[in-house]
Amino acid sequence: MVETDRFETVTFQTNTRQTPVLSALVRRALDRHIWHSLRRRFGAGGNLRECVHRVVLELAGRGVSIGAIRAELIRSVAQHPQVHHLDRVSIVTGESTSTALTRQMLEWADTLHGLTESQPRMRETA
Repeated sequence: MVETDRFETVTFQTNTRQTPVLSALVRRALDRHIWHSLRRRFGAGGNLRECVHRVVLELAGRGVSIGAIRAELIRSVAQHPQVHHLDRVSIVTGESTSTALTRQMLEWADTLHGLTESQPRMRETA
């Protein structure tokens, strides 16, 4: 009697959750400020923080969770076209510029999202 191996076809259900889509204006500004922050470590933080604030307000206004906002910010840095050319490792901390930048952006997003959640909402009057 000869044994044959049987292979079963396995289907995987993929997560079809869509990533949040930023407006073209905010996307361009975010990419530009990430590029500036990758080029020079100091002096670009204020503008980037304001841009992260716009991203949080835009996405939170559409009801996107903080987890999805964080994922979008991480993706924006990781998939930036210039990250491979401009990313460098600090001799002092041993941390790459993109890692430090992502960490800072996530801290800002968490703080700003907490502030937008704690603001009182206007009640609709009937």
